[in-house]
Amino acid sequence: MISTEYTLLLFFSLYASARCTSYAPRDYFAAMNNRQDDPHQLSSTKDPRINGISYEIYKASIEQYLKTASPGRTLEDLAKPDIQKIKLNCWDAWSCIKTDAFLRSLSDIEISGQGIWNIDVGGNPSCQSNITLLAYFIGNLPNVAKLSWNTGWPIPPVLLDSLETKHPACRLYYNLPFSHYGEYGFADDGRRNASEANQYRMEFHKNRTLARRSILNSTNLYSLKAYIDYTHTDGPEKMDLIHQVLLTCPNIRELDLQVWRSGCHQQSNRSFAFNVEKYNTTLPPLEILKVAGYRFDYPADGIWRWPLREYKKVLLWPWTKLPAFMIKLAGRPLIHNAGGFMSEEIPSPRLEDLNTTNLDAWLEYMDWSNIHTLEIDSPDEQSLQKLGRYKLPNLKSFSVRGGCQSCSTSDKSTLEFLTTLSPLESLALVKWKTTALDEILGVITEHHSSLKSFEFSQCRVTFCKNEYNTDYSGCGWREHGNGTFPNGTQLTRLFSICPDLHSLDIEIQTSAEWDYDVFDTLASFPILNCLTLSFVSGERRSSHAEFGYNAQRQHRDDELELLIIGIKAYLKKRKSGVPFEQLRTLVRGQEYGKTDEEENPGQSTALTPGLYDPELVELLHEMSM
Repeated sequence: MISTEYTLLLFFSLYASARCTSYAPRDYFAAMNNRQDDPHQLSSTKDPRINGISYEIYKASIEQYLKTASPGRTLEDLAKPDIQKIKLNCWDAWSCIKTDAFLRSLSDIEISGQGIWNIDVGGNPSCQSNITLLAYFIGNLPNVAKLSWNTGWPIPPVLLDSLETKHPACRLYYNLPFSHYGEYGFADDGRRNASEANQYRMEFHKNRTLARRSILNSTNLYSLKAYIDYTHTDGPEKMDLIHQVLLTCPNIRELDLQVWRSGCHQQSNRSFAFNVEKYNTTLPPLEILKVAGYRFDYPADGIWRWPLREYKKVLLWPWTKLPAFMIKLAGRPLIHNAGGFMSEEIPSPRLEDLNTTNLDAWLEYMDWSNIHTLEIDSPDEQSLQKLGRYKLPNLKSFSVRGGCQSCSTSDKSTLEFLTTLSPLESLALVKWKTTALDEILGVITEHHSSLKSFEFSQCRVTFCKNEYNTDYSGCGWREHGNGTFPNGTQLTRLFSICPDLHSLDIEIQTSAEWDYDVFDTLASFPILNCLTLSFVSGERRSSHAEFGYNAQRQHRDDELELLIIGIKAYLKKRKSGVPFEQLRTLVRGQEYGKTDEEENPGQSTALTPGLYDPELVELLHEMSM
């Protein structure tokens, strides 16, 4: 038996196919100019039948798509002068077909001329929707205030032209794609020989590079997000493109840049930063700056100068007592296998450091006074000293990520930096190393009692040996429970210091004896409505551990997830004041403990007996007292 939803989608697809030619003209700008409709309102359907399909069935088909494109909205809502939020999915061929059909169908639906549209386009590099149709649709909307582009393929020039022509005030949030899959995934399809595949790869890379440059000189670009992985040789080329985007797009105000080095070999003379001296042009006045892996403390010529290490083989005693001819007769491989050589590093001077660092160049070429949100990782002490109250007078949100192994940042220098800032509204101290929470609360008391959001976590990852091996084979990164965890007394002090605090992100230790006082304290804060709890499990992150380990961990994780669901229900039931708008629980960075109601919002589901039941969790609490 065919379901009702499948029938409606079938009618929907048939209608879209029938209208494909008339609503996807080759020259979409000419089609816009020749339309007889009001430019501020698309036409409304009056014919009771459309291409032989009942209007009621046609209307129901569109409403089926609206359930995913705009949850909670109906066709009647599109005719209201409200903020309209639409999410267009292009993740596979079927979703692209449905998206194209939906866009064509909106030409026959009444839309308010005073509505404000926020459009989110998502997808992957292997699938692409009808770009001409999308540009035509956006160009005919009354007022597009925001367009988010996160598809895995560069935004086409035809769409940028449509934005600049029809919606010059629209803010474009762009995730610039540098994906490895998108570049090389289609080069070798099994039908080409080696030379043809290489030629195809070169042409594809050339066209892809040109397509990425379409964003240059865009007046709509407001926010740019980019991820650069220096696995391939075109890393400096990508960094230079981001730099050019900043220089040619005058209205950009947000930058989220992540730079990662991968592979076993560190190469010197590679451009891991902007070469500001090359262009000698002022950067736009950013308001939000988020950088990870971008070293502000390195020289400002766009190069990370890694000192190269050289080694020599040193002959050990008693082999040194042998004459040279006997060493030659025995051979170096034999002596090496017998442990007769030792590697010794040759002393070499560091490469000469320039006086100007990346941060110095940024301070010279960009006005930092407009920044209200700053996120950085592993800053050195000198860089923090160069920033402060006079460089960041309007800073309201600050996030710093430390490191677990060798990194230049320190808790002490970061705390000293916090004392130079104006009162903050949001503070995130991620991967903290040594400083206890009490010392941080002292700084917050004196300088940042205005906090509305606070995040705190410690570095709990170490490199460990496998207990079944005598060497380091089978070792891996282990998340341990060492360090301190916030207790009820500290949390009470935090909320007394910051009366406006409504968002909190902390760690919780998993153990046989839970600290229920922490949960009771969290539930007692009346204005706390956003809570994130990261449960530290103490599990190994390596996948090549002892036999049966993965199955054992999965079993423990399943039990932990059941308990976390009960803890969430316990917190929601005992919450005083405003209810939780957001309650997230994480284990090793992944969200755990989602109930059926959270997976399917708007649908009423009963709690399953057992650990899902908050009554049982409360009973366990009383028994533990």
